[in-house]
Amino acid sequence: MPTDFLLAGPGLYRGPQPRVEDLQTLKSRGLRSVVNLREESDESRYYCRHLELSYHGIPVVDWTVPEVAQVEEFLDLMEHPPNRPLLIHCWGGVGRTGLFVSCWRIRMGMKTEEAIRLSDMETPHQGMNQIQRDWIRAFATGPG
Repeated sequence: MPTDFLLAGPGLYRGPQPRVEDLQTLKSRGLRSVVNLREESDESRYYCRHLELSYHGIPVVDWTVPEVAQVEEFLDLMEHPPNRPLLIHCWGGVGRTGLFVSCWRIRMGMKTEEAIRLSDMETPHQGMNQIQRDWIRAFATGPG
């Protein structure tokens, strides 16, 4: 398996922008869907079409936070078994990806701080920024 891609939980891989070779390897391991969080690039769409993988673009500007509806869209995708296994990625697989994976883990029952800590530990870089961590905390507490 490509070394930059981690199994974040049942049916969920996370990582940086994949190359076509990465997607081929992941597809051989059962990958069905790809969620691209990059607003600055759409190359995954082409790769997915070529490999007959389901593609979902949920564009979020780098170093920022998403709209709640964008995270809910991803969580809805994860709730449907035909979409899994699913790869979620941004450019580096750190901030945007970590935020979405943390929210999924919280939805699956993990405590908020544990979800944030685990997502930060899974990357060789600095992890998410403080704005992203605070957004996750607000998401976990719900509206109001």
